[in-house]
Amino acid sequence: MQKNGWLQKTSQALALLLVLSMLLPVLAFAAGIEIQNVRYDYDAGTVSADVVVSQSVYDETYGDVDFSAFSDAARGNQLHSVSLSTYSVSGSNYVYAGSLNVEAGVHDVVYLEAVYGPYRDVAEAVYAPAVLPAWSDNARLSASNISRNSLTLTWDEAERATRYLVYQGTQLLNTVTDATYTVTGLSEDTFYRFEIKADNDFGSSEESLTGSFKTSGNSSRGGRGGGGGGGSLPGDNNGNISADSNGNVNATALSNALANGDVTITITGTQAILPASALVNAPKGATVTVVSDAGSYSLPLDALNLESIAAQLGVDLEDLSVKVTIKKLDGDEAEPVNNAIAQAGATSLADPVEFGVSVEDKDGNSVEITSYGTYVSRTMTLNQRPAGTATVVLYNPSTQGFSFVPAQFNGLDVEFKRTGNSIYTVAQFNKSFADLSNHWAKADVELLANKLIVEGTSATTFEADRGITRAEFAALVVRSLGLDIDTTSSAFSDVRSSDWYAGAVSTAAKAGIIKGYEDGTFRPNNRITREELAAMVVRAMNFAGLDTSLSVAERTQLLSKFDDAGEIVWAHREIAAAIDAGVINGITSTTLGSASEATRAESATMLKRFLNNAGFIN
Repeated sequence: MQKNGWLQKTSQALALLLVLSMLLPVLAFAAGIEIQNVRYDYDAGTVSADVVVSQSVYDETYGDVDFSAFSDAARGNQLHSVSLSTYSVSGSNYVYAGSLNVEAGVHDVVYLEAVYGPYRDVAEAVYAPAVLPAWSDNARLSASNISRNSLTLTWDEAERATRYLVYQGTQLLNTVTDATYTVTGLSEDTFYRFEIKADNDFGSSEESLTGSFKTSGNSSRGGRGGGGGGGSLPGDNNGNISADSNGNVNATALSNALANGDVTITITGTQAILPASALVNAPKGATVTVVSDAGSYSLPLDALNLESIAAQLGVDLEDLSVKVTIKKLDGDEAEPVNNAIAQAGATSLADPVEFGVSVEDKDGNSVEITSYGTYVSRTMTLNQRPAGTATVVLYNPSTQGFSFVPAQFNGLDVEFKRTGNSIYTVAQFNKSFADLSNHWAKADVELLANKLIVEGTSATTFEADRGITRAEFAALVVRSLGLDIDTTSSAFSDVRSSDWYAGAVSTAAKAGIIKGYEDGTFRPNNRITREELAAMVVRAMNFAGLDTSLSVAERTQLLSKFDDAGEIVWAHREIAAAIDAGVINGITSTTLGSASEATRAESATMLKRFLNNAGFIN
């Protein structure tokens, strides 16, 4: 949903409710001046509008138009003010384009005032959720009366909601006015996902209530996430089976289910134990998803090299089992994580959960799977609703620090992906930099700072227009991909193991993100050019699974718009792909500036666009 788009829909109604009652005394001065086309970018903290002055009241002695934003209707607390002198002519009016910086994510309503000599007008910029329905932080969706073919959904009411949209998966089932709905026509022993959106005349809530529930059957007791005991029966329908109370999964049931594709396994505890004999003949690309109250883990079976592990343990493959663990930490186990969040000045939005996979033999010998060659998806449920800067983080017990994890938030649910296993949680940081107050890249930089991808040069400064080195950008790319740092020796002759960037450079090189020069050097301290920056971002896109391929004709067309395309030295394909993906723009409409040194602001903006394209943030 686009926040800014709701302004035009709500301005008239809000004016009646919030403007006229408080501001009638000043409306007499509005003749000859009017604030129009108000646009409020809540996340970026900017308000823009057109100030229209009638030519009939123009008097050069009045000087410029003063355009201000306030946090209160009485206009006692000024947030920002500018003088507008440049205008365009529209009919019999002068139109001044004004833009103001306000506090990002703080004010649902910002009060605007435009003054030209004795003429004055006021207006409001309203953040859409101020009028849209909104759920409380503890709102939940639950299911009851679960049978083989039906269940009843019940949810907490949302503020300002007049109706609710009920979805099964992506299909809209019905629109209801009560906070309950009975779903019929379901299949027995089957796992279903539901979503509730609150709605009113201004639109739907930005967040949804979601829940996954399983109908009853031979292997299910019903309720959230299913249940069941005694193992699963062969031939379960629709790839949904249940583990017994100890997490054991029936080998025949699992093998039969996998024959038809992906499988979902519901557990009531913290682990699922999958017989390796049931996995070896699974179709290529098959995934087993383990679901519990603490979260879910989607395990791509192609990422497991069971034959190699059997040889490592010196046993037959049939003697192995794969243990998938989803364990919510509490008490003493959760305390170090929560303490680290508090010390970082952040807010915890979810209980920490440990996700793990190991392969074990019958004697208890095991091999822990710490890394895959691909991204693996997991989900968690939050305790409270996130803001746009919320991030899933990996907790490192040895350093007691956090790092960014690619994720997509949907209400109280979050899906995240990494190439390895660890302890994860969700935190809300509040990082900002004083030297970005009027900078064009403020929103992108501070978003990535709160995602733990970029860092300031101090606690309060970022130095956005300073250049960035090849090593510094390599570190940013590694963080944005959520990769574990490789501590093995570098392949480049000028990167020493003691250098702060050695691990990041080695990791980026192994991922195919960076390449050295013909003399075997990396030149880590060289300032990176826009050409090199674009190439590294496109390689990161490829690593993330995005298709950046273009035909020769497509590349030629994309580059032909820029007069200096001939100055590209080697990265024609990469720069064209970056332009096509919207990751890089020209310095002007006709110049690329590929040889120019990139700035810290440009690097952050390109990474933010890449992360959006890859679905690594939202």
